[in-house]
Amino acid sequence: MDRRTFSRQLIAGLAALPVWNLAYGNNPEPGRKKVIVIGAGIAGAAAARTLSDAGLEVQVLEAGSRVGGRIHTFRDWGVNLELGANWVHNTNHPDNRIDEQLLQLGVAMEHTNYYRFQLFDDEGQRINHLRALLFSLELQKKIQRAWPALSGAEAGLSIRQVFDHVASDSGLSSARQAMLRFNREAYANTLAASLSEASADHYLGADNGEALGKDQLVLGGYDTLVNHLLRGVPVQLHTEVQEIRQTGQGVAVLAGNDMYEADYAIVTVPLSILQNGGIQFSSALPEEKTRALSRLRLGLFNKVAMRFTEKFWSGSPDFLVLQNGGGEHNSILLNHHHYSGQPILVAMPVADAAARIEAQDEETVQASWREALHKAYPHREIEFRDIAVTRWQANPFSRGSYSFVPVGAAARDFAAIAEPLGRIHFSGEATIAAFHGTVHGAYLSGVREARTVIERR
Repeated sequence: MDRRTFSRQLIAGLAALPVWNLAYGNNPEPGRKKVIVIGAGIAGAAAARTLSDAGLEVQVLEAGSRVGGRIHTFRDWGVNLELGANWVHNTNHPDNRIDEQLLQLGVAMEHTNYYRFQLFDDEGQRINHLRALLFSLELQKKIQRAWPALSGAEAGLSIRQVFDHVASDSGLSSARQAMLRFNREAYANTLAASLSEASADHYLGADNGEALGKDQLVLGGYDTLVNHLLRGVPVQLHTEVQEIRQTGQGVAVLAGNDMYEADYAIVTVPLSILQNGGIQFSSALPEEKTRALSRLRLGLFNKVAMRFTEKFWSGSPDFLVLQNGGGEHNSILLNHHHYSGQPILVAMPVADAAARIEAQDEETVQASWREALHKAYPHREIEFRDIAVTRWQANPFSRGSYSFVPVGAAARDFAAIAEPLGRIHFSGEATIAAFHGTVHGAYLSGVREARTVIERR
């Protein structure tokens, strides 16, 4: 069961890639084509590796100070903590070989059991686990019964509107309010989006292009894969691209006062960079691509990693779920101790809750979590040792986390963004409908565009 299956039950092209080729660093043949890859995230790394292995000359330009993009492994606490992407999703899908590659590189992973959680109500009282599961199944059945009538709405509905139609907070006990919020938060967590924006037609529809499967939590360092893909490939950091021009027989890429020339360019930057005009193009973008860029959204998923002097919570669940910050949301925390044996919890706020954290300093965030945890564990000593807070929206080279489909958008918008512009190609998780918002989606899109360039030469 993957994260999207989990959410449903809680509200409850490419051919298979070959086995990983460890031989790389091939020298380009004289006179062969040159390709500039813009962005050293997983999509850019996959494109660069595929091109290099085919004998093309490759140059990667990365605006930031490190490779990996929205993959960011943090090792300062003596354990691998993923401050960006953390899971390999849909591992049983035939096109997804990310887990195989990680295993071949010796990167440890562990299956995620989304049913293993501890849920607390607003007063810090633990809710019976079976009761919480039964509530989720009851809610799922209500949505399934209501959806055929709701799906015909002319303007399209948000997921939140569907939730509100089948279940209201009013009149519910504190426990049932917490269970309802948990189910909403579980779905929002998969999308990194407010359910008031996310399209019910896309995500609740019977055929939305989403491929489902099992999930693996990466424990041995996700950046190992990126570094391996880029081994032997020239990567230039601190190189922010401002413009890409089409020339007579190729492209010219402008970054600061420097210009780089090649036969092709593959743009792998996040959706937000294209939406905000972070890169200019000498040829106007097609109208359909422009409309698609205006329709899709980049969600926000932050993390608050907290290391304590000792483990104070009971049991060994995969997740803890409790209220923090009041109002609408329950907060989902990954119990890292279950996997690493270290007294670490990782909160995963999304959308408005994630944006609120970006406006707070670490002392304020820590105080908020101390209060929330103390409510759930009033008789335990809670002593912080370290805290690490991500701010992906404030990062000028990401401006968010991963894409989602809002009301009014559709799966075809991903294909429109992926459409090449002459010799300029586009990849990244926001260019692949079936796997948007995932590492393997970004990877597959990089391979896709690299193969297209190879075939064109």
